[in-house]
Amino acid sequence: FSMPFYMVIYDYKYNINLWLSSFKNLEFNQDKFYFDEFNLKYKEFKPMNSVPDQKFLEWFVGFFEGKGSFILMKRSDISVVVTSKDMKILNYIKNNFNMGDVILQSKKDMTYRWVVHKRRDIYLLSLIFNGNLVLPTRYGKFMIFLAKLNEKLLKNNEPMIILKNYCKLPTLNDYWLSGFTDAEGCFDISLKDNKNTPRFLYALVKNMLFNKYVLEHILNLFIDKSNTNSLYNINSEKNIGKVYSNSKDDNWQLWISGLNNCIFILNYFKEYPLLSDKSNSLDKFIHVMNYYKQNKPLNEEQKLYIKKMSKPCATSPDPHKGLGESRRELINK
Repeated sequence: FSMPFYMVIYDYKYNINLWLSSFKNLEFNQDKFYFDEFNLKYKEFKPMNSVPDQKFLEWFVGFFEGKGSFILMKRSDISVVVTSKDMKILNYIKNNFNMGDVILQSKKDMTYRWVVHKRRDIYLLSLIFNGNLVLPTRYGKFMIFLAKLNEKLLKNNEPMIILKNYCKLPTLNDYWLSGFTDAEGCFDISLKDNKNTPRFLYALVKNMLFNKYVLEHILNLFIDKSNTNSLYNINSEKNIGKVYSNSKDDNWQLWISGLNNCIFILNYFKEYPLLSDKSNSLDKFIHVMNYYKQNKPLNEEQKLYIKKMSKPCATSPDPHKGLGESRRELINK
């Protein structure tokens, strides 16, 4: 099916805004993630290496859509970059693909980059992204990036990659959401002094209205899983969460909150585990949930313990105060 909308993309070469009319009826494909073209070329280009498996590739697409970038330089160089403070996960990606380099980007912020420059490697990565991207904004940037790559391929009499004009919709039976949560997700626990019940929250945050539909789709997957009757009534108080914007910066948030509602989230991540150091936050999230269930109602000592355990998890935006700085830096990159 298709979703009508318009998108503005900034063209760095000409320094103008371009209306890309081909986005008027962008389709969303509900088939499984498809990597056969990548698998065949990978065997051809890297015959001595093992082909990355389907699970990793699904996870990687989700992680890239949160942390990755397509880079077009003025001197016509192109590269694919993933930025993270978790150097281990970048090396994990590098070793799975047998390509690129992990470099220190900022000593001050302790951030690292996995950078891919070689055209053959970029060609392989483009085969992964083509037809498998979920976010419309990522698709738009990839379309410009692929045009530049095809220009280089054409000059060298190499076969071009034909753009697949659709986005993919993730399910709860693939690793995309696991990868995207590793990049953009948050597990938050909070307990106010005058309350005896902690708030448990799973949150995803993404900028631009065009991506709101994907957040709603993810929410509906969990609503469907919870057997809620009001499947498409996103703002219903009977539902397990909501998608909304509380900022002037066009930032959209998916929230699923409540002890029982978060069980559906945990069931997914048990089947499709996180791979980055964010898994530590999830482990702590689960520990506090179990601790609360075993000890409610809480006495003062138990409340202090939950507050102590929840501090490292408290990185999600407050619905009454707008986006926190830790999230704003990530969203606006």
